[in-house]
Amino acid sequence: MSKKGGNKKQKRFMTSKARQRDTKGGTWAVRSIAGPFTKDKSIPLGVLLRDILGIGRNMREAKIVLNGGKVSVNGIKRRDYRFSVGLFDIVSIEGFENDYRIGFDAGGKLVPNEEGRGKKKSKLCRIEGKRKIRGGKAQLSTNDGRSIIVDDGKDFKASDSIEIEVPSQKVLKAFKFEKGARAFIRGGKHAGLEGTIKEIKENRKEEAIKSEKLVVIKVGSKELQTNAENVFIMGEEK
Repeated sequence: MSKKGGNKKQKRFMTSKARQRDTKGGTWAVRSIAGPFTKDKSIPLGVLLRDILGIGRNMREAKIVLNGGKVSVNGIKRRDYRFSVGLFDIVSIEGFENDYRIGFDAGGKLVPNEEGRGKKKSKLCRIEGKRKIRGGKAQLSTNDGRSIIVDDGKDFKASDSIEIEVPSQKVLKAFKFEKGARAFIRGGKHAGLEGTIKEIKENRKEEAIKSEKLVVIKVGSKELQTNAENVFIMGEEK
């Protein structure tokens, strides 16, 4: 027997918790294609337009808007209704006064937030990895699937954040993963909350091959603890 390929269908009740889910809307849901975000941390562009922004009464009408080249994500026109949109992406729609920046609500679901439309746009990216390349330069891998080349990698480390101009990917500023930094919780039961890093400590477990860092974040008057993987640096406390 020949090997069966991946399933191209997705049932509605199996969609991720990060996207708005209507369990009574039918059996099947739109499945994201491979892109900058994994399907459990993103929402298909067509679903964002139809179900959340109310652009089109059905997916057919949402596709007409997309096929007309009227929707851009981070400054690049996107026409596939299955394109994955994730944290801090900027969605622009022709004819609309404002853009929409994707964030989390208190329940950990992806939601669009209106912001003024400017000449130049920037977004935050989390550095997931770094490696040296020829010419003494460094290549940064980010949470949204980007590969960014910088002349000197000494100022960049994994878990740091960078502010980039889109769509040019020019690095504007870097934010360190350190005590006192402003942080956004992007995963876990506290997803969607924002606070200040109070402490970074090692979580040494028995028989663990690699110790994982734990981060204590002060949110208002409370202190929360989460894995370093869930922490997205937003900038300095000031």
